[in-house]
Amino acid sequence: MTRPSPLISADFDSGNIQVVDLADPARVRLAIRPDTHSAHFQWFHFKAAQLVPGLAYTFSLENAAQSSYGHAWHGYH
Repeated sequence: MTRPSPLISADFDSGNIQVVDLADPARVRLAIRPDTHSAHFQWFHFKAAQLVPGLAYTFSLENAAQSSYGHAWHGYH
């Protein structure tokens, strides 16, 4: 079964994410966008649609270690 790529959206109030790569729908690569007019970034909020029930998905935040409180991600799942 070919797995369709999920539809990732942050186009809503409080939405904040950047899609880095959807080539492997089971391993979606994302990045946290910086705050407006600032280099600071930590929070994220996004919606994933078109997921297939019963299939596992992994969402990776590629730049989490470079965020404002990078040490806070240790052990985050």
